[in-house]
Parts: sequence; C-alpha cells; structure tokens
Amino acid sequence: PHHEETVVECGASVPDSADDDTRVSALLDEANKDIEQGSYGAAWTCADRAADLAPTSVEANHLRGAALAALGRDAEAQTAYSLALALDPDDPETLRAVSDFYINGKGERGRDALRLGLELAERGSRRALARRRRNAPLAADLAVLEAQALNDLGRSDEALERVDAALRIAPGRGDALHEKGVALFDLSRFADAKAVLQKALTIQPDDAYTHQMLGLTIEEL
Repeated sequence: PHHEETVVECGASVPDSADDDTRVSALLDEANKDIEQGSYGAAWTCADRAADLAPTSVEANHLRGAALAALGRDAEAQTAYSLALALDPDDPETLRAVSDFYINGKGERGRDALRLGLELAERGSRRALARRRRNAPLAADLAVLEAQALNDLGRSDEALERVDAALRIAPGRGDALHEKGVALFDLSRFADAKAVLQKALTIQPDDAYTHQMLGLTIEEL
C-alpha cells in the first residue's frame, strides 16, 4: 500500500519575480545549510524542488541523495546518487558522497557494496589529484574512504598505504588515525596499533569505536 511521507517545507526565501537560475541557487544553498544542521527533511524538499527546476543539476541530485540517505530512504537515495553520477561521473565531491553511502551507509552492506564504494573512492582520488587547484580535505576524505573499504575487505596492508596518504595531507584527522589503528591491528602489529589509537583518542576522545579498538588491542597485548 502507498505510504505518505511527511513533507517538511523548504525554508528558502525566493522572490516571486526571481528567474529559475536564482531559484535553483537559493534552494541549493538552503539544502546545503539544512544538511549541515541535520534538518534532512527540509534539505530533501529544497533539493527536490531544485531538481525539478534544473533536472541536469549534479548538485541538486547529489543533495537529494544525501538527504534521502540520512532519512533512511536508501533505495531512493541510490537512484538520486546514480543520476548525479550519470550526469557527471568524474565529479570528486559526488564520488566522495556516493562511495561513503556504499561503505558507511546505515543499511546492510555486503562485499559487493564495499567493492563498489572502493572503486568510486579510488576514481574520486584520481580526479581530485588531477585538478589544478588541489582540495586537500576532499583528497584526504577520499583516501580515508579507500582505507575503510580496504580494511573491511581484509586488505589491511593496502589500507595502511591509503591512510598514510590521508595523514600526509591532514596529520590531525582522528578518523584517519583510527583507520590506521584498525589496519595495524588486523596486521597483528598490536604495539603500533595501541600507540596510534591512543593518539586518535586525544583528537576524538568520545569516539566509541576507537575505544573499542584500543580495548581489543590491549587485550591482544
């Protein structure tokens, strides 16, 4: 049976006299702001209206996917992300978002999803590095995503290489240090893992997963 979804109004303020480009820009700005604030229902409404006005907008479909994924509407998010990638398969920001969806999404994630997320993250890394203007946080994000997928696929020696690449770009990233600790643990380098995980906890002291990994490491030692 059909299930009605609760609609949250978009808070974008657009004059009636505005042209479509102005409307789309305002809607996308509001959608980005709503996602940052965790207002995913409103973000979806804004992004969906923008996609109606500009069906070929990569950003509109990217933001639709992000909002739908956060709302737990995975099938719809997958379609929105697929459309964004079809419109521009080489956009690093979209590749980062979609790879994160497949690697770290809330639903069940099997090996095929991890492989897909890894391929997208690797493509994103190549595109980000090929840009004339380097976006260091984006490149680090993609390298961490690669490491996460590689660790989950049992390829921790390769994960260690990618996470070290991320840490060369952004030495103070707690999530990268956590992932390095996971890789070292899986490689049975427990003393090294302990030191890295303790450093990660100085940056993200409330991260439950890092505490868990440190506990498992100490148990092995």
